[in-house]
Amino acid sequence: MSAFLGPIHHWLYKKIQFQNQLTERILELNETKGFVPDLKNLTDKRYGSLPEGALEELIDTDNIHGWLQDKVSLVENRLAFCVTSILNAEKTAMDDMMALSRAMGEELAPENIAEAPSAYQALDSYLLNGMPCDHVNQIIDQDSQFFLWEQTTDIHESYWHMVGGDVSCYHRLIFCFMEGFLKPAGFCVEKRPDNLYEIRRNSSDGVDAIHA
Repeated sequence: MSAFLGPIHHWLYKKIQFQNQLTERILELNETKGFVPDLKNLTDKRYGSLPEGALEELIDTDNIHGWLQDKVSLVENRLAFCVTSILNAEKTAMDDMMALSRAMGEELAPENIAEAPSAYQALDSYLLNGMPCDHVNQIIDQDSQFFLWEQTTDIHESYWHMVGGDVSCYHRLIFCFMEGFLKPAGFCVEKRPDNLYEIRRNSSDGVDAIHA
């Protein structure tokens, strides 16, 4: 990664901010529902919180890569911990969190996307899959109506393992976000075997995405 602050760093930080926003909304849901008392303070105390402000004002320009990696770890840890804590207290809370994630996707959904590759690029600008050098997503095939990619490794699993959680919860939440994000533009998403994901144009208004 470049030693100078550039577009790729802003692109990555947008992803970090998105995952932090998802966690904060889950924590707000927890406060409303009362699943785990004082969970936000417990999460902040254990992992810290993402600082507010413009990236240029926050980042350590002498250690850009290290600073960003630290923030990736921070938001990964926070999400894994708060979701696992909630589910340990109330297993049925997963339905509420999935609905929240899908609604967040609908809120952030782009307008006027006509082709599947553009839909993927818009989606990829939010989802945090490690550092760019991790090359987590590998494109397999594409045309105007579909886009197929492979998730080559699960970089999230270690964070969930450290808190005794199940990384499948992360993937269910993100899949719901994908559904909400893509549906307004007329696309659906499907998870295939072997960690393959496909975005495809809906054949009719009545076609829904296949859940992971």
